[in-house]
Amino acid sequence: MSFTQWLIVNVPSALLGALVVVVSVGISAVSLFLVRRFIPHKKFKVHNDVAGAMFGTVGVAYAVLLAFVAVIVWGDFNKASENVEREANCVASLYAYTEAFAPSSAVPIRAALKKYARLVTHEEWPMLAIAQESNRVAECVQEIGTLYAGYLPAGTTDTVYFSLSVEKFNELCQLRRERLYAAGNGVHPVFWVVLIAGALVTITFTVFFGSENTGAHHMMAMLLASLIGLILFTVPVFDYPFSGSVSIPARAFNRILSY
Repeated sequence: MSFTQWLIVNVPSALLGALVVVVSVGISAVSLFLVRRFIPHKKFKVHNDVAGAMFGTVGVAYAVLLAFVAVIVWGDFNKASENVEREANCVASLYAYTEAFAPSSAVPIRAALKKYARLVTHEEWPMLAIAQESNRVAECVQEIGTLYAGYLPAGTTDTVYFSLSVEKFNELCQLRRERLYAAGNGVHPVFWVVLIAGALVTITFTVFFGSENTGAHHMMAMLLASLIGLILFTVPVFDYPFSGSVSIPARAFNRILSY
Protein backbone atom coordinates (compact mmCIF):
# COMPACT_ATOMS: atom_id res chain seq x y z
CA MET A 1 0.00 0.00 0.00
CA SER A 2 1.40 3.36 -1.05
CA PHE A 3 1.66 6.40 1.24
CA THR A 4 -1.13 8.25 -0.58
CA GLN A 5 -3.44 5.23 -0.21
CA TRP A 6 -2.52 5.01 3.48
CA LEU A 7 -3.55 8.66 3.87
CA ILE A 8 -6.87 8.06 2.11
CA VAL A 9 -7.62 5.05 4.33
CA ASN A 10 -6.54 6.51 7.68
CA VAL A 11 -7.34 10.22 7.38
CA PRO A 12 -10.96 11.41 6.88
CA SER A 13 -11.42 12.96 3.45
CA ALA A 14 -12.71 16.28 4.83
CA LEU A 15 -9.72 16.60 7.15
CA LEU A 16 -7.26 15.60 4.44
CA GLY A 17 -8.74 18.11 2.01
CA ALA A 18 -8.58 20.86 4.62
CA LEU A 19 -4.95 20.01 5.41
CA VAL A 20 -3.93 20.13 1.75
CA VAL A 21 -5.63 23.50 1.26
CA VAL A 22 -4.18 24.92 4.49
CA VAL A 23 -0.65 23.83 3.53
CA SER A 24 -1.03 25.30 0.03
CA VAL A 25 -2.38 28.60 1.34
CA GLY A 26 0.26 28.65 4.08
CA ILE A 27 3.09 28.27 1.58
CA SER A 28 1.64 31.11 -0.49
CA ALA A 29 1.12 33.43 2.48
CA VAL A 30 4.52 32.78 4.07
CA SER A 31 6.37 33.15 0.76
CA LEU A 32 4.67 36.43 -0.05
CA PHE A 33 5.19 37.78 3.47
CA LEU A 34 8.92 36.96 3.53
CA VAL A 35 9.60 38.39 0.09
CA ARG A 36 7.65 41.58 0.80
CA ARG A 37 9.50 42.04 4.06
CA PHE A 38 12.91 42.19 2.42
CA ILE A 39 12.13 43.37 -1.12
CA PRO A 40 9.73 46.28 -1.77
CA HIS A 41 6.93 45.71 -4.26
CA LYS A 42 8.18 48.53 -6.51
CA LYS A 43 11.19 46.45 -7.56
CA PHE A 44 8.85 43.75 -8.86
CA LYS A 45 6.30 46.13 -10.35
CA VAL A 46 8.61 47.23 -13.16
CA HIS A 47 8.82 43.61 -14.33
CA ASN A 48 5.09 42.82 -14.14
CA ASP A 49 4.73 42.53 -17.92
CA VAL A 50 7.54 40.00 -18.24
CA ALA A 51 6.48 38.14 -15.11
CA GLY A 52 2.89 38.05 -16.35
CA ALA A 53 3.87 36.46 -19.65
CA MET A 54 6.07 33.89 -17.92
CA PHE A 55 3.40 33.15 -15.30
CA GLY A 56 0.89 32.58 -18.08
CA THR A 57 3.17 29.98 -19.63
CA VAL A 58 3.83 28.29 -16.29
CA GLY A 59 0.13 28.34 -15.41
CA VAL A 60 -0.96 26.81 -18.70
CA ALA A 61 1.70 24.09 -18.53
CA TYR A 62 0.71 23.15 -14.98
CA ALA A 63 -3.00 23.30 -15.80
CA VAL A 64 -2.50 20.89 -18.69
CA LEU A 65 -0.60 18.49 -16.43
CA LEU A 66 -3.27 18.67 -13.71
CA ALA A 67 -6.04 18.13 -16.25
CA PHE A 68 -4.18 15.18 -17.77
CA VAL A 69 -3.77 13.44 -14.41
CA ALA A 70 -7.30 14.29 -13.25
CA VAL A 71 -8.88 12.93 -16.45
CA ILE A 72 -6.90 9.69 -16.18
CA VAL A 73 -7.80 9.22 -12.51
CA TRP A 74 -11.49 9.95 -13.10
CA GLY A 75 -11.54 7.63 -16.11
CA ASP A 76 -9.97 4.81 -14.10
CA PHE A 77 -12.48 5.36 -11.29
CA ASN A 78 -15.41 5.13 -13.69
CA LYS A 79 -13.93 2.06 -15.36
CA ALA A 80 -13.51 0.34 -11.99
CA SER A 81 -17.13 1.14 -11.13
CA GLU A 82 -18.35 -0.26 -14.45
CA ASN A 83 -16.23 -3.39 -14.00
CA VAL A 84 -17.82 -4.03 -10.60
CA GLU A 85 -21.27 -3.89 -12.20
CA ARG A 86 -20.12 -6.22 -14.96
CA GLU A 87 -18.60 -8.65 -12.48
CA ALA A 88 -21.83 -8.77 -10.48
CA ASN A 89 -23.82 -9.21 -13.70
CA CYS A 90 -21.60 -12.16 -14.61
CA VAL A 91 -22.47 -13.84 -11.32
CA ALA A 92 -26.17 -13.12 -11.89
CA SER A 93 -26.01 -14.52 -15.44
CA LEU A 94 -24.20 -17.65 -14.29
CA TYR A 95 -26.87 -18.12 -11.65
CA ALA A 96 -29.63 -17.75 -14.26
CA TYR A 97 -27.95 -20.15 -16.70
CA THR A 98 -28.13 -22.96 -14.12
CA GLU A 99 -31.87 -23.15 -14.81
CA ALA A 100 -30.97 -25.17 -17.90
CA PHE A 101 -28.82 -27.65 -15.94
CA ALA A 102 -29.85 -30.77 -14.09
CA PRO A 103 -30.65 -30.10 -10.41
CA SER A 104 -27.75 -32.29 -9.27
CA SER A 105 -25.34 -29.88 -10.98
CA ALA A 106 -27.32 -26.64 -10.70
CA VAL A 107 -27.67 -26.67 -6.90
CA PRO A 108 -23.93 -26.79 -6.03
CA ILE A 109 -23.12 -24.19 -8.72
CA ARG A 110 -25.75 -21.81 -7.33
CA ALA A 111 -24.47 -22.35 -3.81
CA ALA A 112 -20.89 -21.61 -4.93
CA LEU A 113 -21.99 -18.45 -6.77
CA LYS A 114 -23.87 -17.14 -3.73
CA LYS A 115 -20.84 -17.98 -1.60
CA TYR A 116 -18.68 -15.97 -4.00
CA ALA A 117 -20.99 -12.95 -3.78
CA ARG A 118 -21.13 -13.21 0.02
CA LEU A 119 -17.34 -13.50 0.44
CA VAL A 120 -16.68 -10.65 -1.99
CA THR A 121 -19.15 -8.39 -0.18
CA HIS A 122 -18.28 -9.14 3.43
CA GLU A 123 -14.66 -10.24 3.31
CA GLU A 124 -12.81 -9.09 0.19
CA TRP A 125 -14.40 -5.66 -0.15
CA PRO A 126 -12.96 -4.27 3.11
CA MET A 127 -9.57 -5.74 2.11
CA LEU A 128 -9.63 -3.84 -1.19
CA ALA A 129 -9.22 -0.60 0.77
CA ILE A 130 -5.70 -1.71 1.71
CA ALA A 131 -4.95 -3.29 -1.69
CA GLN A 132 -5.31 -6.90 -0.54
CA GLU A 133 -7.35 -9.86 -1.73
CA SER A 134 -9.18 -12.65 0.05
CA ASN A 135 -7.74 -16.15 -0.24
CA ARG A 136 -11.18 -17.57 0.46
CA VAL A 137 -12.58 -15.78 -2.58
CA ALA A 138 -9.74 -17.17 -4.70
CA GLU A 139 -10.56 -20.66 -3.40
CA CYS A 140 -14.24 -20.09 -4.21
CA VAL A 141 -13.31 -19.16 -7.79
CA GLN A 142 -11.38 -22.42 -8.08
CA GLU A 143 -14.37 -24.27 -6.65
CA ILE A 144 -16.70 -22.80 -9.27
CA GLY A 145 -14.20 -23.62 -12.01
CA THR A 146 -13.97 -27.22 -10.79
CA LEU A 147 -17.77 -27.55 -10.85
CA TYR A 148 -17.91 -26.38 -14.46
CA ALA A 149 -14.94 -28.54 -15.44
CA GLY A 150 -16.71 -31.62 -14.11
CA TYR A 151 -20.04 -30.87 -15.78
CA LEU A 152 -21.06 -33.01 -18.75
CA PRO A 153 -23.75 -31.36 -20.93
CA ALA A 154 -26.64 -33.56 -21.96
CA GLY A 155 -28.46 -32.31 -25.03
CA THR A 156 -28.39 -29.20 -27.17
CA THR A 157 -29.82 -26.81 -24.56
CA ASP A 158 -27.34 -27.96 -21.96
CA THR A 159 -24.46 -27.55 -24.37
CA VAL A 160 -25.49 -24.01 -25.34
CA TYR A 161 -25.88 -22.80 -21.75
CA PHE A 162 -22.74 -24.61 -20.64
CA SER A 163 -20.78 -22.79 -23.35
CA LEU A 164 -22.30 -19.47 -22.28
CA SER A 165 -21.47 -20.26 -18.66
CA VAL A 166 -17.82 -20.96 -19.44
CA GLU A 167 -17.54 -17.64 -21.29
CA LYS A 168 -19.17 -15.77 -18.41
CA PHE A 169 -16.98 -17.52 -15.86
CA ASN A 170 -13.84 -16.53 -17.76
CA GLU A 171 -15.13 -12.96 -17.92
CA LEU A 172 -15.83 -13.07 -14.19
CA CYS A 173 -12.25 -14.14 -13.45
CA GLN A 174 -10.86 -11.39 -15.68
CA LEU A 175 -13.03 -8.71 -14.07
CA ARG A 176 -11.99 -9.81 -10.58
CA ARG A 177 -8.33 -9.55 -11.58
CA GLU A 178 -8.96 -6.04 -12.91
CA ARG A 179 -10.76 -5.11 -9.67
CA LEU A 180 -7.83 -6.31 -7.57
CA TYR A 181 -5.41 -4.42 -9.81
CA ALA A 182 -7.43 -1.20 -9.58
CA ALA A 183 -7.53 -1.46 -5.78
CA GLY A 184 -3.79 -0.94 -5.47
CA ASN A 185 -2.79 0.80 -8.68
CA GLY A 186 -2.37 4.55 -8.25
CA VAL A 187 -0.65 7.50 -9.86
CA HIS A 188 3.04 6.80 -10.37
CA PRO A 189 5.35 8.49 -7.81
CA VAL A 190 7.07 10.38 -10.63
CA PHE A 191 3.78 12.12 -11.41
CA TRP A 192 3.39 13.06 -7.75
CA VAL A 193 6.85 14.61 -7.72
CA VAL A 194 6.03 16.63 -10.84
CA LEU A 195 2.58 17.64 -9.54
CA ILE A 196 3.90 18.84 -6.19
CA ALA A 197 6.90 20.58 -7.76
CA GLY A 198 4.60 22.25 -10.29
CA ALA A 199 2.30 23.41 -7.50
CA LEU A 200 5.22 24.92 -5.58
CA VAL A 201 6.53 26.69 -8.68
CA THR A 202 3.09 28.05 -9.60
CA ILE A 203 2.29 29.22 -6.07
CA THR A 204 5.74 30.74 -5.54
CA PHE A 205 5.57 32.52 -8.90
CA THR A 206 2.77 34.75 -7.59
CA VAL A 207 5.31 36.32 -5.23
CA PHE A 208 7.22 37.95 -8.08
CA PHE A 209 4.53 40.47 -8.95
CA GLY A 210 4.49 44.02 -7.69
CA SER A 211 1.19 45.36 -6.37
CA GLU A 212 0.55 48.44 -4.26
CA ASN A 213 -2.51 46.77 -2.76
CA THR A 214 -0.78 44.16 -0.60
CA GLY A 215 -4.03 42.81 0.82
CA ALA A 216 -5.50 42.13 -2.61
CA HIS A 217 -2.24 40.53 -3.72
CA HIS A 218 -2.27 38.22 -0.70
CA MET A 219 -5.91 37.32 -1.29
CA MET A 220 -5.44 36.49 -4.99
CA ALA A 221 -2.33 34.42 -4.28
CA MET A 222 -4.06 32.47 -1.51
CA LEU A 223 -7.16 31.84 -3.64
CA LEU A 224 -4.97 30.42 -6.40
CA ALA A 225 -3.13 28.28 -3.85
CA SER A 226 -6.40 26.97 -2.39
CA LEU A 227 -7.66 26.05 -5.86
CA ILE A 228 -4.45 24.15 -6.63
CA GLY A 229 -4.69 22.42 -3.24
CA LEU A 230 -8.29 21.32 -3.88
CA ILE A 231 -7.41 19.87 -7.28
CA LEU A 232 -4.40 18.05 -5.83
CA PHE A 233 -6.67 16.66 -3.11
CA THR A 234 -9.13 15.20 -5.61
CA VAL A 235 -6.41 13.16 -7.33
CA PRO A 236 -5.70 10.68 -4.48
CA VAL A 237 -9.37 10.61 -3.45
CA PHE A 238 -10.40 9.17 -6.82
CA ASP A 239 -7.07 7.46 -7.51
CA TYR A 240 -7.96 4.47 -5.31
CA PRO A 241 -11.57 3.57 -6.15
CA PHE A 242 -12.03 1.16 -3.23
CA SER A 243 -10.36 3.21 -0.48
CA GLY A 244 -11.59 6.07 1.67
CA SER A 245 -15.00 7.67 2.02
CA VAL A 246 -15.30 8.26 -1.74
CA SER A 247 -15.21 4.65 -2.86
CA ILE A 248 -17.17 2.17 -4.95
CA PRO A 249 -19.70 0.24 -2.83
CA ALA A 250 -20.45 -3.48 -3.05
CA ARG A 251 -24.11 -2.73 -3.74
CA ALA A 252 -24.11 -4.68 -7.03
CA PHE A 253 -23.17 -7.90 -5.21
CA ASN A 254 -25.73 -7.33 -2.46
CA ARG A 255 -28.50 -7.86 -5.00
CA ILE A 256 -27.22 -11.36 -5.72
CA LEU A 257 -27.42 -12.32 -2.04
CA SER A 258 -31.20 -11.86 -2.21
CA TYR A 259 -31.59 -14.68 -4.77
